[in-house]
Amino acid sequence: MISRTQFIALDGQAAHLLNTDNNKRVLVRAEFVRNSPLDLLEATRVFAAIARTNLRTTRDLVHTKISPAHTLSDAELAHALQLIEEAFGIASTMPRFVVQHSKGDRPDHFHVLWPIVDPTTGRAVKSNDNFLQDELVSRRLELQFGEPI
Repeated sequence: MISRTQFIALDGQAAHLLNTDNNKRVLVRAEFVRNSPLDLLEATRVFAAIARTNLRTTRDLVHTKISPAHTLSDAELAHALQLIEEAFGIASTMPRFVVQHSKGDRPDHFHVLWPIVDPTTGRAVKSNDNFLQDELVSRRLELQFGEPI
């Protein structure tokens, strides 16, 4: 399982994530969207507005890509989201948006967005050691889901 997290400025993510030119299917996973509009463009704008409440942040979004070696069940996806949020200190109340991409020739992968700032505390999600956190989350999920390491 590959889990990669980026801390990014708002710049066309909605268009990229909804692009059907290089995806056979794009699906907003509404059951995993939390405290967010169900329209991705509106959600990214809301997330950026939340980020700008902290004057020290220069980025707007936390963006994680989850690429499993097998098709994830809903329970497995929920567990992966929980581990990622725990690893990065993302509160379970923070807004979240989840998009599923189907390429057709491999298992579906997922894109997850959060605002970089927690609206309840005004604190930014810490980005230091994000590569290490991604590796730890990936290895844990591989072991738990029986995927190749």
